[in-house]
Parts: sequence; C-alpha cells; structure tokens
Amino acid sequence: MRSREFQTLIPEYETGTRRAQEIERVLTRAGYTMLGGGADATAWAKDDGRVIKIIMSEGDSNKPAMKTFRRFLKLTQARPSAHWPRFLPMQDDQGRSSVFAKFRIGDRNYLQIAMEQLTDLHPKEAEIIQTMSAYVEGNRDLGQFLRSLGGDQSARDWVKTNKQQIPGLWQAVKDAHSKTNWRYEWDLHGGNVMRRQDGTYVITDPWIRWS
Repeated sequence: MRSREFQTLIPEYETGTRRAQEIERVLTRAGYTMLGGGADATAWAKDDGRVIKIIMSEGDSNKPAMKTFRRFLKLTQARPSAHWPRFLPMQDDQGRSSVFAKFRIGDRNYLQIAMEQLTDLHPKEAEIIQTMSAYVEGNRDLGQFLRSLGGDQSARDWVKTNKQQIPGLWQAVKDAHSKTNWRYEWDLHGGNVMRRQDGTYVITDPWIRWS
C-alpha cells in the first residue's frame, strides 16, 4: 500500500462516525499509524513492514469494495505472478486463518487486509505504467508499447533497467484487464502500481466497482 493513494480532497472512506472512531482507536493502540484514506479504504502502517488496509467505504455499504478485493485476490491465486501484492495471513473473528479478516461494528461489515509495504512510483514511472495500461486496454501488443517509448530517453532508460520484468508485468496487466466487465471497470493507472525494494512493480488495485 502507499500513502499517495490515500490522499484526496474529497474523502471516499467512512470518517467521523462512531464506527470509524472505534477502528482508529483499536489500530492506534496496536501501534499502527494512519497513512491516510481515499478509495474506499484507510491504510495503516507499522514498523514490522506490513500495512493494514481497512475497507470502509463512505455511504451505505462496503459490499462493492469488498467484492472487488475478493475478485482481485481470486485472480492473484489463479494466475500467480511476481507482480501481485504479497498478502499476509491473519485470523478472522472466527479464529480462521486467511489473508483477509471480516469484522463487524454495529450493523456494518468491514474487511481488514494485511500486505507487504511498498513504495510509490516516481512520476515518470507512473506515466509509463499509465501508457502500458492504455495499450493493454486498446488491445495492442507489447512491441507496440515498447516502440511508443522510443522517442524519450528517460523512457528508454526505464526499458533498459526493467527489461527482465517488463514481459511479466505486461502479462499481469493483461490478466487483470481480462477480468473487467460492466461491473468491474478498468482503473489501472500509475497510482495503482507500486514497487518493492528490489524494484519489482506490483499491481495493487486494477478495477473499480460502484455498486
């Protein structure tokens, strides 16, 4: 997860309610620091290298965001790739081990997800990832994408640096795009991809569902 994803002028996550305040109290007491909030969730970091994401949409229901995450998790399990997040196991409120935990406050369900801590992309990297996403969405091939970068020295340097991982990243983007439909809209851009410390690009949130 990243801090920039959770910075927005108009919060889309639940805030100010007694339920939100309870979640904040519990995580703060457990030693987590809030990174911010935005696309249907808040993110919290701890020094142990993990980030906790709480799906807590503004409005009447968390169901669309929860369904989107579960769809993404199913994709990562069906088509293994180095370019998916590493989700970390936890126990749900029934004591079962899972990479996500569902819990309830009052009359509302929430989803807690633990995953590796990642870093933001630099602006040029984000721009290139945005171009890659557009080329996949436009049903173009990898060669066309790489040729589109040829006129920019910094983009050529990016290709040279990342030549070993580009085919795998391209395939992961294609796999994610293949699961879009009228419910799950394509939303992969430079803000929805991050990097590990070893430089591997990681897709974090490829779709959006409104209802």
